[in-house]
Amino acid sequence: EFIQGPCPENQFTVVESKFLEISSTLLGLNELVNVDEQSNEHLSKAIEQGIGQIYLEPWQIVRLKHKTSIALVSLLEGRDNPQIIYRMMRTLNMEVLKDGIILTFRKFERLYGKESDDPQKLRTVDDAFGHDELDVEDLEDTKTRSVVESIVETGFHLFFLFNYFIMSDKEDLEPEIYEQLMQIEAELREEEEKQFLKGTLVGQLGQLGLDVFKAGFGMMAGIFQREKNDEPFMIPEKRKEHFKQALSFFFSNSAHIEVIREENLEVIYFITPPHCQFLPKETKRKFNEEVKRDSQKSKVTDLVDRSEEHIEIMIHQQRLNK
Repeated sequence: EFIQGPCPENQFTVVESKFLEISSTLLGLNELVNVDEQSNEHLSKAIEQGIGQIYLEPWQIVRLKHKTSIALVSLLEGRDNPQIIYRMMRTLNMEVLKDGIILTFRKFERLYGKESDDPQKLRTVDDAFGHDELDVEDLEDTKTRSVVESIVETGFHLFFLFNYFIMSDKEDLEPEIYEQLMQIEAELREEEEKQFLKGTLVGQLGQLGLDVFKAGFGMMAGIFQREKNDEPFMIPEKRKEHFKQALSFFFSNSAHIEVIREENLEVIYFITPPHCQFLPKETKRKFNEEVKRDSQKSKVTDLVDRSEEHIEIMIHQQRLNK
């Protein structure tokens, strides 16, 4: 809330502090490994910064990462000051962000994909969101613990950061950071082409069909083997492939819009909830035929007025398809 709105002065103040360095450290902590066993550069930095001196449960680390990801995305609201995103690109560890995307997706897949250990399949993708608000009192139950230790929104936020980074001027960055971002941009463009060939143009309301919904939330089953040793990134070759699969998931289940803020064009990314994939073609056709076209404002107003009805239709269609 300190920087949202946006508040440019507060955004710049936060960026000029040590927040970005601490954020990179926090995102680098691995909640799958006992804090006492983490002998890596991120834990060393955490101890130096006073973070590692306090024991944190895995679910606490996960929630701290989630809050950190929200703050990082909030720093880019408005994007009036190019120095903010430039400083973020230089300071945040790109490999740590990639690992965060992979780990978040891996946890999601194990809870809600075909590799789920829930024999009754009680969990649905509708339950995948909002884990940061769940009660953590009953952590003795293994299933409850696995749920509260998974916040899929964090992966989306990190994915959005990469998209904002590749839209920015990267020419003055250090060669290593520049190459990392160019590689990520190439992978995102490759995924965008794949989605285009499927007829799933990101940013068009309801354009993602049921097949893509199933792909985004289910096709990853079997990619990750369920090992007793739950280390996620042991083989570099597999890590690269896992990152591509995670990108496909987050790409398929997010969208973006362009808005004018104080005469500047701003691209905003957001998560598309599961029910958004179930808007009937007839509903879309009816809206296109009946929408008020007197002006750009009237079209938007009409869409907002009809949105509640459309949401009810989508949720109903989703229930029918279960």
